[in-house]
Amino acid sequence: MNEYLYYDEFRARQADAERTLRREAEAPEVTRRDRRARRREATRRRRAVRPAWELPAGLIPPQPR
Repeated sequence: MNEYLYYDEFRARQADAERTLRREAEAPEVTRRDRRARRREATRRRRAVRPAWELPAGLIPPQPR
C-alpha cells in the first residue's frame, strides 16, 4: 500500500480514527488498558500514513521496519 496519501484521504482516515477513539472512550465496558492499547495502535497506524505533501521530492519514501 502507498505510504503517502493525498490530503482528503489523509483527513478522512484521521477523522475516522478520531471517531473510533471517541466512540470507545464513551463505551463504559472498555477498560483503561484496552483504551490505551487501542490509542497506541491508532497512533502507530496514523504514523505509518504520511500525507503526500510531506514526501520530499526525488526521495525514496522511508521503508517500514
